[in-house]
Amino acid sequence: MIVLQDSSVVINKAFNLIGRKDLTAKRLEEGRKSLKEIMEPIDRNLPCILMDHQPFHLEEAEANGVDVQFSGHTHHGQFFPMNLLYRWIYETSWGRIQKGKTQIVVSCGAGTWGPPVRTNSPSEVLKIRMKFVE
Repeated sequence: MIVLQDSSVVINKAFNLIGRKDLTAKRLEEGRKSLKEIMEPIDRNLPCILMDHQPFHLEEAEANGVDVQFSGHTHHGQFFPMNLLYRWIYETSWGRIQKGKTQIVVSCGAGTWGPPVRTNSPSEVLKIRMKFVE
């Protein structure tokens, strides 16, 4: 298993899979590379799929030519009224949006965080079928 932390790998000569360190790494000594820096050596002739835990700074993915970004973290609030608050914190706290040519998908997750309870958000495991066209 390869853990992608501010790095990428080519999968079956078909697409680039890019993983970022969590945003909290910026506060730690180890830091977090910019997306531009991570993507410099990448073959842009292949589709680019980004995994970034927290859906912040979505414009970065668009600016760097990412085709699809997957994020989570939000649990879509997990319980009321947090789901309403998270709509103000994140550009999107659950679902899919498009920024330019970049598709961004945010899952509310399958589990819980903090109190082991979910009152106003469903558990979710995504099954996604992608087809890249030129």
